[in-house]
Amino acid sequence: MCSLSYKFIRSLHNMHIKLPSSLKGMTKLDRDQFTQIITVPYVNIPVECIQTSKWKNSLLILHSFKNVRDLEPISKTHKQVLFDPDVIKNKDDIMKTVPSIKKYVEESFDFTSITLTYVNYSIDQIIKAILPDDLGKDKPINTGSGYSLIGHIAHFNLKDEVLPYKHIIAQVVLDKLSNVKTVVNKLHEIYSVYRNFELEILAGEPNTIVKCRESKAIFQFDFAKVYWNPRC
Repeated sequence: MCSLSYKFIRSLHNMHIKLPSSLKGMTKLDRDQFTQIITVPYVNIPVECIQTSKWKNSLLILHSFKNVRDLEPISKTHKQVLFDPDVIKNKDDIMKTVPSIKKYVEESFDFTSITLTYVNYSIDQIIKAILPDDLGKDKPINTGSGYSLIGHIAHFNLKDEVLPYKHIIAQVVLDKLSNVKTVVNKLHEIYSVYRNFELEILAGEPNTIVKCRESKAIFQFDFAKVYWNPRC
């Protein structure tokens, strides 16, 4: 299937690493402002004892980021495992959370500084960091604010209160989704009997000709002129 629907604004409960407050209200994307240095706990663990699948609720998990890395100098027997600083704040926390590595915690538990950049954050995290805190205070902004994928197009139906941030939202989606080449937003409600609508290209290539595969059939059409329901 080429058509999928996604919510892009979710709760901050899933975001362990807070982004700089200076990002609030940003309307022109400045990727450098997402760079920050944070301190995280680590333990040096023998390679054969590392079980990341069992520790996933405690590990530092970010986009394009390795939470298991080489020691300095490089060791053939051990790796450095980085943990989430919101979950693991001290030795006692990690002893309780990951008791199987107690021996290695006693030997090597410590903290290290790492640099995070724009590439390490998800669409959800970036958009939530940019939108002002008071946006949607009276009316949740995640109601109806999402995008659908139709071929190479990400299609938004943004709420009025989010429109000042439409271009930066579109650029973030373009950056983060390699299969997306064009980002559009529906301009008006659908009144036509054929249910087609006006759209605005927010970012990317000005190409609205898409190819979609459904039930082993391939459809090629102009999304700007043909109604296509991605939720069927």
